[in-house]
Amino acid sequence: MKKKGMSDVFRYILVLIGGVIVLLFFVRFAFQQVFLIESVNAVDIRETLNDYFNALSTVDEDMFTTAKINSKVNINYPSCGDIGVKLKEGKSDSVRYSHIIFSPNMLDKEINVWAKKWSYPFDVDAFFYLLDRDTKIFLVGNSRLVNELIGVRRADGSCCAGSEYIDSRFNAEKRAAVDANFIEEQAREYDNVIFVFFDQEMINANLGNVKERKINAADCEDEKDDEKCRGSINFGDKQAFFAGKAMLYGAIFAGDSKNYECGFDMAVKKLKLVSEIYDKKRLLLARLKPDCGKYAFSVNIDASNSNLMYNSMNGLIENNKVLVGGNCAKLF
Repeated sequence: MKKKGMSDVFRYILVLIGGVIVLLFFVRFAFQQVFLIESVNAVDIRETLNDYFNALSTVDEDMFTTAKINSKVNINYPSCGDIGVKLKEGKSDSVRYSHIIFSPNMLDKEINVWAKKWSYPFDVDAFFYLLDRDTKIFLVGNSRLVNELIGVRRADGSCCAGSEYIDSRFNAEKRAAVDANFIEEQAREYDNVIFVFFDQEMINANLGNVKERKINAADCEDEKDDEKCRGSINFGDKQAFFAGKAMLYGAIFAGDSKNYECGFDMAVKKLKLVSEIYDKKRLLLARLKPDCGKYAFSVNIDASNSNLMYNSMNGLIENNKVLVGGNCAKLF
């Protein structure tokens, strides 16, 4: 009896051990599967955003929508052009993207997406501005440009046609001036706040959830051609410049100088690729009609500083007019 009892106990122990082993196997398998699913989140998010981007960029006018990414993601992490997702155990997953994005470094679950085409002077590509729905934007200044960007109409009712101004769903607000106390109040009220100072000095509040930048703009009012809009940006840690109205919005929505530089560099690369196509068109035109070869058409884009880039763009416009004046086909 004693022997039989011992064997039963031993059998129960074996069953228990076997059950634990099986359980651990399934727990480990489930954990691996969860980890595997998480490891493709970056791809899923990129493709989700691509679906939105592709739909928004198929039309000529500005478009706005709300996107659900169902996760926290890092834009330009670990490097420019990457979308990163944090995984368990301190690991992360990232994939490359090809669209030109201006946004905060971190996005969370539900975001606003705005698409605007950038022409300089010919159509180059669409810019995409992304922002969490709980982020607040303050445009600080009292210039005509600030009024137009925020959608304040003039006395005669003009301005703000189409979607040239920042969509109201971005929760943007104009302030003629702010002080440090006001910035601290907004930092307590909102998870994230962006202060954009136009022709005014930044406050430099040094608060973790507050982003600041100063913009000096020229020829950016609504009646001006978009490509003539230009100016400088001071992000606090670094100076930069913008070329074209769409890039001005990029300076507003970019999370910091690094994010802005990434979008700027990607835009310039696209600009150079498109310009090469127009240069080949010029060479083909000269072969078909030799007399048109005497009209110079330079498409060398110099993006080393604002004046050189603006002069390059202006030269393209003028040379295109010269081609037409010389009874040649225009290039764009």
